Formats: sequence, C-alpha cells, structure tokens
Amino acid sequence: MGTDITLFAERHVLQAWQPVPEPQALRGQLFPIEPIDFGRPYELFSLLSGSAVGMNSKLVELPPFFSPRGFPKDMSPLYKELLTAEYEKYGKDVNWGLSWLELQEIIELEWERCLKQHAYVEEQYVEHFRSDQPYPESFPKDGKLYHGLIGPPPDGTRKVEWTISIREFVGCSEWFIEQLVALAAGDKLRIIYWFGC
Repeated sequence: MGTDITLFAERHVLQAWQPVPEPQALRGQLFPIEPIDFGRPYELFSLLSGSAVGMNSKLVELPPFFSPRGFPKDMSPLYKELLTAEYEKYGKDVNWGLSWLELQEIIELEWERCLKQHAYVEEQYVEHFRSDQPYPESFPKDGKLYHGLIGPPPDGTRKVEWTISIREFVGCSEWFIEQLVALAAGDKLRIIYWFGC
C-alpha cells in the first residue's frame, strides 16, 4: 500500500477561480474531470505536504516549505461542493495534508537550495564525503551505501552526509511545472490537493 495524491486545479479568470480542465456535464449536472494523475513521486509529495513521504524522504533534512493550508476560502462553487464532499467521504483517517498552492509559488521556490542527505558507509569510505559538498564522484562503484535501514546500521559503518539541491531531490520539478503550465498557459493557476493511503 502506498501514498497517492488527489489533485485538482483552478485558474483565475474575471476575478474568480474556475475549475480547469473544464468540468463535464452529466445528466444536467457539472462534474470536475478526474483528479490530475502525477503517479507517485514521493519526493515531490514530501515537498508539497511539508512531511516525509516514502523511505528516500527520510534520508534528507527537508524543511517544511509548504505546510497544509486547508481548502482555499475563495474556491470555485463547484469545487467547494464536490471536493469538500470527496475529502470528507473518507475523513482524516485516510486523507491528510489538505492544501493549495499557486503555480507561481512552486515556480519561485529556491530549487537550487542545498539540503543535507545522509547514509552509512564502511569506515574506509568516510573520507570521500563532506557535509558541505555534493555526492562524491570519488566514491568507488563497488562501495556500499546503506540507507533506508529498518534496524541499526551494520557494524563497521559510519554516518556520512553530503548536499543535494531541492531540484535533484525532487527529480521531476521541470516536468511537474510543465504539466501545470499546460493546464492554463498565461493564466493564474493554483492546485488544490491532499494525500491518502
């Protein structure tokens, strides 16, 4: 079982927020298109939720850039009705991290800011790592990097740190932004999202 994101988008047109893509009519009622599917990029989920999602996210000191804000107060009437009902259908036992972000906030994030990443290596490889430097190219290909450990680290290993940019950690920032820009190029756009298991 994994973590999924439920994500809808709105664009700001004529001083009001409107669903995008355009809702579909079914038996005289409007319904939003299915949530936008981005797969399960857990590092991106960690960034958007302000908490660690997945094993890799526990290896990085990721500040809570975006903390849950709840639903936006000026949400479109259709989303206010349907998304609120959808979120509350399963409640906080299943759904969490309800929030929204404007596309501009995502674009303007300090993507090159460095984070600390850590793992364990055998004693003879410790000297390759510097906590203020990127992952060392000098680390031997046959050297073992121990991370995501459930129990204690293996005997004869020590914790090492190196730096990684937010962009490198997330791994899909350009793709994610491109997908959002394609929804409403030239318009003000925001996403409304939450997570669930």
